[in-house]
Amino acid sequence: MSKKLFSPINISQVKGIKKGNYITPYFFMVDGIPDSSDFFCYPCKLNGGGVVLCLNGQCEISLDLINYTIKPDDLLYIVPNSIVQSSNKSIDFQGYIIAATPSFLSGGELKATMSQILLIKENPLLSLTKQEKEIIFDIFSLLWKYVKREDHPYRKEIAQNLLTNLYYEICVIYQKQKTKEYLKPSHNELIFKRFIELVKVDYKTKRNVEYYANKLNLTPKYLSTVIKRLSNKTVKEWLSKAIIMEAQYHLKACNMSIWQISEDLNFPNASFFSQYFKQHTGMTPTEFQKS
Repeated sequence: MSKKLFSPINISQVKGIKKGNYITPYFFMVDGIPDSSDFFCYPCKLNGGGVVLCLNGQCEISLDLINYTIKPDDLLYIVPNSIVQSSNKSIDFQGYIIAATPSFLSGGELKATMSQILLIKENPLLSLTKQEKEIIFDIFSLLWKYVKREDHPYRKEIAQNLLTNLYYEICVIYQKQKTKEYLKPSHNELIFKRFIELVKVDYKTKRNVEYYANKLNLTPKYLSTVIKRLSNKTVKEWLSKAIIMEAQYHLKACNMSIWQISEDLNFPNASFFSQYFKQHTGMTPTEFQKS
């Protein structure tokens, strides 16, 4: 049985997006997070990447188990195949959201070094200066105009080129802002990073502190102290978060019974899984599925 955290869904499967906001099934753009209760409210892994630009208000978005709060003049870069979930959107939130698959950008060759990709993946949230915001906003605004021009014969090609421009502008901002601060992580930060990577692989079958401490050549007490100090969460809380996110994904996005989900997540039975789920979410699996 696969331990892989989530199966990717297509850009075209994202719920809450109006047909007119798609240029092809591989690209969409919206001016704000839709009110649809299905829009990223449960964890999903897209087969593409995206960019969120916040203009007003704020919203919490989880990427690969880590929470980020985006505020005015913030830009959040979502690399392809990230696990995404949004929550706690303020009523005054305004901004733009773009999502596209790599194939949509095949018309333009995007050049990126492995160091750039890692830099963006590990630092997805940017606070833009006034000048940076104006440049990024201008590209978003122009993109939005062409997204709405459904009768334009070269709508797709223009969007592809504007996305390429946007990508390179973001790369320049990263080079200016992050390269200088991107120092070698501390020993404890490295432990936390390796711990999260282990959780993403082994959370279904390994749920005790001792296992992760042993994999990292640490004592359980030391690992617990480091994780709590850096994240304000315990090892058990991180494991529970991964399990609940996977369960929510299956309950909303997959045609699986509660018994099948409990088996996939290695619970002894469906009853035990239901109790565990309700303890962490306040709802039974059936209630969450119908919500």
